Amino acid sequence: MDSETYIKTVLEISNEKLAKFMKKANKKSGDKPASVSFILEGKRLTYKVKWLEDLTEEEADKKEMDATYVTPTSIFASWQLIANAGEDIVTDVFKEKLCAANVKLFAVTETKDGKVLADVPIPMDLFCMNKHIEKGNLQDSRDGHSYETVQIGSQVWMAENLNFKTENSFCYNNNDQKCNVYGRLYTWDAAMSSCPSGWHLPTEEEWGSLFLSVGGWGLAGRILKSRKGWDDYGNGSDTTGFNALPAGYMPNGMDGQVPFSFEGEMAWFWSSSIQETSKWKIGMSFHFSNEKAQAQSLTHDDVALYVRCVKDAE
Repeated sequence: MDSETYIKTVLEISNEKLAKFMKKANKKSGDKPASVSFILEGKRLTYKVKWLEDLTEEEADKKEMDATYVTPTSIFASWQLIANAGEDIVTDVFKEKLCAANVKLFAVTETKDGKVLADVPIPMDLFCMNKHIEKGNLQDSRDGHSYETVQIGSQVWMAENLNFKTENSFCYNNNDQKCNVYGRLYTWDAAMSSCPSGWHLPTEEEWGSLFLSVGGWGLAGRILKSRKGWDDYGNGSDTTGFNALPAGYMPNGMDGQVPFSFEGEMAWFWSSSIQETSKWKIGMSFHFSNEKAQAQSLTHDDVALYVRCVKDAE
């Protein structure tokens, strides 16, 4: 089967499955019924949402606005629904063929009578990002521990949290098994010297470059979060293989009085940067409830977060 026929076959199956899914969803939803389908015409691939009942002017304006926030990952989620329904068609083979076809992707929203509310071009670079990702391996000579690595843009990152035991580093809930899953939590001072030779604790600017490489701060959480483990459907797409786990953190103090917090809800990582006026240390966080990445200043010296090392520039 040639690539074009393969893509069209997948889209036909997608439309059949999405029609069944939307029929069930429309019955349960308080929203007005809608249909979702994919249309391939030459090099134009349309992700089309058609509303089946009349919309008020206010509703139409909102639907037009909503269309501007459609991303390749949300479109991929439609294919993922099909995979979850038992059709294993959302595969790397399909993504590879679709990306190689150099199609232009658009999100279209229509009213019941066919009036186009929005026709928005969607960049394919995020959907096709795995074409530009190179995975590797790092062995820490200090303890022999091996880590997966991933190149995202021009940067090479550890694709796992650091798990090198130092003074002022801890396992979540003081449970050694958690270190096997999440790596270790470090105070900022410990984190500053924790990375192996040739690697370093990233600055706030280096974190920012990573986020821009995956679509910006507003989308980075969705792209970089792991595909499982997050509470309340907060899983990410892990498009890059960065695999940010919802490992929580240690708010402050190891005197036994302050519990570890937010496992399943948040991922926290240190940067090497300090806020200029307050001298507070800057950490990066992802949350289960949204798609954003956030930079936050932390006041206590004994707060402990996770570490992702980035490779030194050559």
